[in-house]
Amino acid sequence: MQRLRTVLKRLFGTLPGLMLVAVAWDALIVATLAPFSGPLQGLGL
Repeated sequence: MQRLRTVLKRLFGTLPGLMLVAVAWDALIVATLAPFSGPLQGLGL
């Protein structure tokens, strides 16, 4: 667990690492919401 925290600190410490994490997080959210995107499109989401 401590090692994971160190790796995360190193990732977040660099701008490219931070952008990579942000893009991966965004892709994960989009992939998670994809099955529900049909009904939600009517709501403008």
